[in-house]
Amino acid sequence: MGLSFVFLYTPSSKGSGKGTLSARLVQKYDLHFISTGDVLRREILQKSEIGREAEEVVKSGGLVGDDLMLRIIEGELDKLHGKVSRRRELKQRDPVGAGRTGS
Repeated sequence: MGLSFVFLYTPSSKGSGKGTLSARLVQKYDLHFISTGDVLRREILQKSEIGREAEEVVKSGGLVGDDLMLRIIEGELDKLHGKVSRRRELKQRDPVGAGRTGS
């Protein structure tokens, strides 16, 4: 079974409730959340290859381009894919019959 994704784009200012709304959706619908701003800041702090590229743009006062942001999102989705696959595997196991030998 493939992964399904919901992308919620909320172009609004700081403090407008994007994080609060996202947290509620994550909890209510058992979703995963990726904040591109948080990921971008983390990559810059970690001095990763992508982070160094982004930092140059940010320091010059520019906006990080779509190509770089897509690479960041792809990286996060790759990490998430492993977590989701593992979680799905655990949910599909039979907890009642697990570990039993014979009937």
